[in-house]
Amino acid sequence: MLKKLRLSTRITLIITVCMIIGFGCVSVVSYAIASNMLTDAMVTDLTNTAQDAATLIKTRYDAIQTEAKMAA
Repeated sequence: MLKKLRLSTRITLIITVCMIIGFGCVSVVSYAIASNMLTDAMVTDLTNTAQDAATLIKTRYDAIQTEAKMAA
């Protein structure tokens, strides 16, 4: 079937297929990199949020404990 086509059509078809394969590979790699970066950013943000919450809870606990000692 490819032999019936003109040379310019064959070359265009081959270049088009190579471009589609190349763009597909670039897309998969870009998606993987972006996904990993997003996951890392989320883990970092959640870790910082958890540490901030723990600090806030400890501060409030210490304040309540101090008030309880003063009341006793």
